[in-house]
Amino acid sequence: MTRSWDLHWPDSEPLGWVLRQNWPDRWVRFHSLPGSKRYADTEDERAEILRRHRTVLADLHGSDAADLLVISTQWGIPAPNHAPFDPDGAWPWRIVLNPLDREAGPIYCWVQSEVDEQALNAILLNAADDKGQFVIADKGLSWLYCPYDGGADVLVGGPEERDSLRDRYSDWLSALESGL
Repeated sequence: MTRSWDLHWPDSEPLGWVLRQNWPDRWVRFHSLPGSKRYADTEDERAEILRRHRTVLADLHGSDAADLLVISTQWGIPAPNHAPFDPDGAWPWRIVLNPLDREAGPIYCWVQSEVDEQALNAILLNAADDKGQFVIADKGLSWLYCPYDGGADVLVGGPEERDSLRDRYSDWLSALESGL
């Protein structure tokens, strides 16, 4: 996995905000609620969050969650065999330092390579509730989907692919020139 990561995302760590900064020509952000609302207040809004996430993921990959990788990060020292999601299926991958504050301590990256539909929905809703940081990818790591509390940063193969994806979901874009 490290070899594939370094091939597609050299000099980047699996942190959404780092990836967005390092690969702006491959990045687009989609908001998960109308009007750029950050958090859901109702079940209908939670359903809309899932619908938008799952729509873009299906566009990137199809509908089979079992073929996805999920990278989760945990700050600080983890308990043995403890991952932020399904500890039975996750394995430790790498330890990174915060590029903005190398003194802040380690960030542990866990990977789960088989995710069912229910687990994927839970991961997406945890991200929406700011209860975890995740990177979802195809097994070849050719694209990355980084959900957060307000939407998702998506990184694809290049500017043309990014522009095509951005155009398909233009109603979900930020009104800000920065795209944030």
